Amino acid sequence: MSENTSKSKAIIYFLEFLLFVGAFGGFIALINMMLRKNGLDSPYTKAFLIAVIIFVYYKAWKWMCRKLDIFNSNNNMNNNE
Repeated sequence: MSENTSKSKAIIYFLEFLLFVGAFGGFIALINMMLRKNGLDSPYTKAFLIAVIIFVYYKAWKWMCRKLDIFNSNNNMNNNE
């Protein structure tokens, strides 16, 4: 595997992570805006939305770390051969 291919694959994983996190953050912002607009916001809904976003961000971070670990182990095996 060439060096440029391996770097681009790592960059693609990171960009996928950023895209997902940004899209999910936008979705949560829309939900929060709709709740405020309709008068349904409360401290409990805000706490729930914060908890959901932290959980999803944590899972997305773990996904990216796992992908990069797999990528790094495959890259190290190819370099040792």
